[in-house]
Amino acid sequence: MLKHTRYIIGDLWSMTRALFISRSLKQLNYLMCRAYYGRPRELLSALLCRLAPRPSGYAGVDVSEEVERLRVEGYALLDGVCPPELAARLFRELEHIPCKDPYRPELGALRGDRLPPQTHVAQLEREALIRSKDVMDLANHPKLLAIVSQALNAKPTVLVTSWWSSFAGGEPEAAELFHRDKDDWRFLKVFIYLTDVDQRSGPHVFVPRSHAHRGLEFRRQRRYTDEEVSAFYGDGCQRVFLGPAGTTLIENTYGLHKGLPVQEGRRLMLQFTYSLFPLLYAPERPEVSAAELSGAYDPHINRVHVQP
Repeated sequence: MLKHTRYIIGDLWSMTRALFISRSLKQLNYLMCRAYYGRPRELLSALLCRLAPRPSGYAGVDVSEEVERLRVEGYALLDGVCPPELAARLFRELEHIPCKDPYRPELGALRGDRLPPQTHVAQLEREALIRSKDVMDLANHPKLLAIVSQALNAKPTVLVTSWWSSFAGGEPEAAELFHRDKDDWRFLKVFIYLTDVDQRSGPHVFVPRSHAHRGLEFRRQRRYTDEEVSAFYGDGCQRVFLGPAGTTLIENTYGLHKGLPVQEGRRLMLQFTYSLFPLLYAPERPEVSAAELSGAYDPHINRVHVQP
């Protein structure tokens, strides 16, 4: 009881602090999302979903199996979204985009094929990324939008990112340790391998059903060790995702997850985050106009990237 009381007091303090230190609606939303947990978070997210625009246009796409697996297990592997030939074409296009180490900005602009030995992760320049028709078509793939719209019960907002992971040695850092995402009230992430990924290539790891856990064990927003996760969920609780280029995974990353450190070579990942509201780390204003892109994309879904 004392532990629950301490957390309730902490929640009230976090919410009060969020109101005073927020400099934008995006920051306020982000801080409030981190303050709520368990049943109160679920109730508030359900209310906010009702206020969001209604999804439409996917009546002919049957994704009931994927949506149910997401609901129960917290993840689903998707076939046919990124065929091998598309994955190869995307790799050829994206490998030349400049990138940066988010944890070592002093390194400046980097090349994906010449990453410094200390760099674990290098994020691709987003403006160049979203000018790719293949990337934007994939982010607006009818099957992905149908799954996300039904799972969220709202029309989503997409954020496109991509990054290299490479061998750096040393201890795991940042997202290479287990953690929960609290980016929004409801959100899903799609991970697409653009290189073949085996056990030594830094595969993605998820703990099935951990997205639905309401206990206090993993409430704090911090990194968790394998030992902490195994002590609660048991040995063998981790699902490690291996696969060729084009492997596509949709996941509720409110559940515990991480990317294993690369032991050999490098890995290129493409990620789409589908949320209710624009995320804190989304661009302040759209990077391109609709006239600059050759596809017709839903203005609401693509609002953080594309100016109508």
